Amino acid sequence: DLLQYFNLDGNDYQVIFTSGSTEGLNIVLQSVFLNSAKNGIISSSLEHKAVLDTLGFLQTIGADLTLVNHDINGVISMEDLREEIDQHVALVSIMHVNNEIGNINDINGISNICREYRVPFICDTTQSVGKIGFEGELFDAFVGSAHKFGGPFGVGFLIMKKGLVTRPLQYGGKQESAL
Repeated sequence: DLLQYFNLDGNDYQVIFTSGSTEGLNIVLQSVFLNSAKNGIISSSLEHKAVLDTLGFLQTIGADLTLVNHDINGVISMEDLREEIDQHVALVSIMHVNNEIGNINDINGISNICREYRVPFICDTTQSVGKIGFEGELFDAFVGSAHKFGGPFGVGFLIMKKGLVTRPLQYGGKQESAL
């Protein structure tokens, strides 16, 4: 059971099975932004295209995107994140492990800052699931693709706090809580 693997309580979190991380990221990023009265988004220029392209779309409908700085090794600057986050930020989307350069971000530090400001922390954990241990409760939502940890292509998951995503991207089906 995925929730047990990440030490998560089924009363607080839910699993949505997807076709992969890209679908999960699109569902959660778009839904959280569209359901928020805030227009700020914080991310990084080193994110996967699934995040950057989705955030680019959100910019076309009013998102104010801020890309935080990182050090020479690609690790997010906690100081920059703390400087940029405020009451206008709808979400923070920072990956755990980069798919190209392998940098590992301080997800504990990012989570603490996001919690301090009550901003949802969405994390692309595609490269770390099954390879680097982490506690799922650090995130409001995170994604994975099965083929990255020995499963089949075309299968993924979005694990999120219940009630975080309420808006489907596609209509007509009731599977996966109508999302």
